[in-house]
This record gives sequence, structure tokens and C-alpha cells, in this order.
Amino acid sequence: MVQRVEHCVAPAGSNQLWANRACFPLELGTDAGNGEKVQLSFACGDVCPENADIAIAYSRPRSDAECKKVGGMPELGGVVDFETYTRCRVATPEACRARTEYPRD
Repeated sequence: MVQRVEHCVAPAGSNQLWANRACFPLELGTDAGNGEKVQLSFACGDVCPENADIAIAYSRPRSDAECKKVGGMPELGGVVDFETYTRCRVATPEACRARTEYPRD
């Protein structure tokens, strides 16, 4: 798992993230607090690859309301209005990391 994450995110920089975008989403484990799958998620907004970004996010919530219900932070993006729901960021990565059950490999 660690080698795969390192391959996908290193060397740092948005152009490299763009080149490695096929790596994402990369499942990290399950949040034992709410049962949601946690992943390393890729997004690129209006200017790609310059604005490529990765974040720790929940994989399932598909709406603003559903994201808030599981304790996440809805992320809005979009090409024109930045009002389009894009993903559900983990609100407190440190707390999530402490309670996430990671697969063994």
C-alpha cells in the first residue's frame, strides 16, 4: 500500500498528479466511526493540470447532505460556478486516521 501511494503522489506537484491520475481513487481503508470507505481522491477544477489536487475523502457520499450526515466536509468545485458537489472530504483527517481500519498487504 505505502509503495503504491508513494508512486501515485511522488514526486510532488500538480503536473505529476495529473500524469498519475489513473491511480485515483486509491482506497485507504474503512472509517470505523461511520463505516464509510476512505480513499485518496483526485480532483482537478477549472485549470488542469495546474490545479490538480488530492485529498482524503469518503468514497460513497454523493451529495452535500449525505456527506454532512457521515461527518464529512462537502467540497464544491466546477468549471464555471464552483457550486458543483465534487467529493466528501474527511473533516478531521487526524481523527479519521486514528479510527481507520487499513487493509493488510
